[in-house]
Amino acid sequence: MSLWIAGDRLRNDVESSFVETLEGKVALVTGAASGLGRGVSEALVARGAQVTLVDVDEAGLESAATELGANAEAVVADVTDRADVDRAVTEAVDRFGRLDIVVANAGIVGSGMIATIDPARW
Repeated sequence: MSLWIAGDRLRNDVESSFVETLEGKVALVTGAASGLGRGVSEALVARGAQVTLVDVDEAGLESAATELGANAEAVVADVTDRADVDRAVTEAVDRFGRLDIVVANAGIVGSGMIATIDPARW
């Protein structure tokens, strides 16, 4: 299954599972330029949340932010860099006044025996 299909399915599941609105809530989603992160971001905005989209993919991030409109802000950041993470959180709070939800979705695909994977890759 492609990430786009998985993202669409997750977005639909998330949208149908919310009982209440997210009006007034502020979220930060990492890995938000595509796939699951983009799908979750779309679902959050659809329910009324304001969302800071975080990713290293600047073009994909800008596309997602444009599609989601005024309730979305794009922040190019690398979650493996603590200063970038701190900056993304600061920008979310500066723009929207608070932070209620964090979806730590960013990641890379890797394989191998757990005992042989460099902890820095985690």
